[in-house]
Amino acid sequence: MGDADESSRARVSRMAPPDPAVELSVGVVTYNRAPMLDQCLRSLRTACVAIPYEVIVVDNSSRDGTVRMLGDRHPDVRVVANAENPGLTRAGNQAISLARGRHFLFLNDDTEIPQAALEELMRFQRAHPEAGAVGPQLLYADGTEQGAHKAFPTPLAAFFGRRSLLRRWFPNNRFSRRYLTSAYARPTGPYEVDSVSSACILIRRETIDDVGGMDEGFFVYWSDVDWCRRMKDRGWKLYVVPSARVVHLEGQMISKQRPRAIIDFHRGAYRYYCKHDVPSALSPMRGAAFVGLGVRTLVMLVANALRPSPPHVSRPG
Repeated sequence: MGDADESSRARVSRMAPPDPAVELSVGVVTYNRAPMLDQCLRSLRTACVAIPYEVIVVDNSSRDGTVRMLGDRHPDVRVVANAENPGLTRAGNQAISLARGRHFLFLNDDTEIPQAALEELMRFQRAHPEAGAVGPQLLYADGTEQGAHKAFPTPLAAFFGRRSLLRRWFPNNRFSRRYLTSAYARPTGPYEVDSVSSACILIRRETIDDVGGMDEGFFVYWSDVDWCRRMKDRGWKLYVVPSARVVHLEGQMISKQRPRAIIDFHRGAYRYYCKHDVPSALSPMRGAAFVGLGVRTLVMLVANALRPSPPHVSRPG
């Protein structure tokens, strides 16, 4: 599953020196999704009409003309064109290291963010200095709440996560309700969570100065949960602002996944579990987790292979 003891070797990224003229830095990592990225940046331009901002796009060696599209349609965007694909976390840290704003927005290239949503997030974070990070209500394209903001996982999350069979069979079970915070929340205002999805997460500069960037021992998956865990461990609070509504087109890519993504998801889960819950390399729980996640990986690979193939969509990593 990978070396869970690499955390001490993961590079820590910090933001560039602040520029008083830049209130918000937006970092977007992309890989072979030029049309989605174009749509995302167009919505971002509208959302930031009243906010002094900069955009940093890190392209992970796309082959679909992404860099050319950025030069033609978004010449104001700062582009980092990687010669190879280093993964979401390393590319995200590249964006962080160039960011000059008082706030940093990490944004997926498959999101659409309206003006009101970004203004709500910024307003809340300005008014709450304890808020290290805030996220919006994330919705699928059909308006369904995504359930992406969560409590920190326990082993039961493997059985009652948002795409698990047990949750499909028993959608209101108490384990899913406890873990999938935003999926079951009926809030009247902002509320605190353990983990905010990196699909759209607004982080204040002081928080990144305190905890650093993402742990590059994660390739894509679980890096945001780890990041949020480190923020909470340092005393920062994380919130969801439900009046800020952002569309995340994740639904276009979940009917069938690349085998690499399934493997990376479970490798990330193992790394997270060992790093935060069982730090001792001698604990038998590590072996149990390794076997359990290994079996789950094989089952999901087989199930995934039997699904029909959707139109090709690639993740940033």
